[in-house]
This record gives sequence, C-alpha cells and structure tokens, in this order.
Amino acid sequence: MAAALLAMNDTFGRFFNIGEIELFETAAFAEQQGNPYFIFDVQTHYVSSHYDPSDAEANRKGAVSKQALLSLRKYIREMGLNPKLAGDRGTLDDLSWKNFVKEVFFDSETTVGLISTPPGPYPQEAVVPPREMAHIRDEINRLAGSQRMLAHGLATPQLGAADLEFMAMQAETLKVDAWKCYTGSCPKGFDRGWRMDDEHIAYPMLEQARKLNVKRVCVHKGLPLGPCRATTIHEI
Repeated sequence: MAAALLAMNDTFGRFFNIGEIELFETAAFAEQQGNPYFIFDVQTHYVSSHYDPSDAEANRKGAVSKQALLSLRKYIREMGLNPKLAGDRGTLDDLSWKNFVKEVFFDSETTVGLISTPPGPYPQEAVVPPREMAHIRDEINRLAGSQRMLAHGLATPQLGAADLEFMAMQAETLKVDAWKCYTGSCPKGFDRGWRMDDEHIAYPMLEQARKLNVKRVCVHKGLPLGPCRATTIHEI
C-alpha cells in the first residue's frame, strides 16, 4: 500500500502524506515472511489468434488484433516505458490464450485470475465471447485441480429484453462469476452510452443480476470504446 501511494504521489503530485521509510515498516514486512501474497488479477484479456481461410470475419478480427498489438508495441518503444521491449516487435501469438496462461500463471505470482473482454457489436460477438471465456476458465480450473480462474459474463442493457435473456443463458448455462458492463460502449444500432442510475436502461439489468444470483457487476468507467455520444461526462 505504501508503494502504491508513493507511486501516485510521484505521478500526480504529492497528495498522500507518506514517506519512503514506510516502504520498510518492520511489522508489516514481518507479516509476509514465509507467506506468499494472495494476488487476484481481476482484469485479464486474450484474443484468438486462429486463422481460418474460410472465415472472413475471424480473419478481420485477427488483423485488427495484430494491428492493435503492433501499435501498442510501437508506443511502448517510443515512450521508453519498458527498455526490455525495445527490440521486441511482437507476434499475434502474444495475444493467444496459451500465452495468456503462461504469462498469468507461470511467469507471474498471480493466485487467481479473471477473464474479461472488450465488447463487440453484440455481446455474442465480443473480442472473446462469453462462451469461450467460460470454456477457458473451466479448462484452467480442470487442469489446476482448483479454482484458479473466474470468468466475466457480458451485460449490454441498451438491448433491453434481448440482453436480459442473454444474461439468463450466461448465468444458467455458462455459470459466469460476475458481469462486465461498458457504459461508454455502443452496441450495433446505438449511438450513445448509458448511466448506472438510468431507471429504464440500467435498473432492469441490475434486477436481472440479482434475480440470477450473480450480483457482482464490474463497470468499465474509462474512456468510450469507439464512437459513442454522451450527454454528460457522467455517462462514461
């Protein structure tokens, strides 16, 4: 916690009253001796790198994913954020679920992870659809012999009754562990975001989550994903 507060002071200006000596507080350090940290990564992603000559849509998504990866690597190199990546041009396999498992469980100290996904034009067409997220979750837990992975379901409340039905399928068939929502994302046919306090859009989704007994709702409150109008900044 001390390291996190110091990092924010260094980035945004001194806001928290904390000194560097608190990084080495004896009692806090002693509490961790011999006991591993419990690390729960609640925001992990991967995309499919499968190439199917007969599937133009899958190939298009693969091209988009590759371009996104290359753009990110270029940004990291130019900003000097990680010198170790200076000569790494990256491949599409870096985004695959196999590399995802390697990075999360073999090359880090993560105890439990959660698979999430950016949205698509419809929730069934997300970068990684809920059915695939649940499948990878179940495979990882099967191989581990314990619960090492959880999976998000997607809720897109602008879609109304269709979304409520899709939520029910995800809860009852896929056994999703929580919901991921994007207030600044527009499904196909919509041009604006939505608010969590909208009684006509958000409340039915929240009531459905309670009814399905999947009551954890994780809401993306960052920038909009793609062109999306918002009446006020609170909508995103």
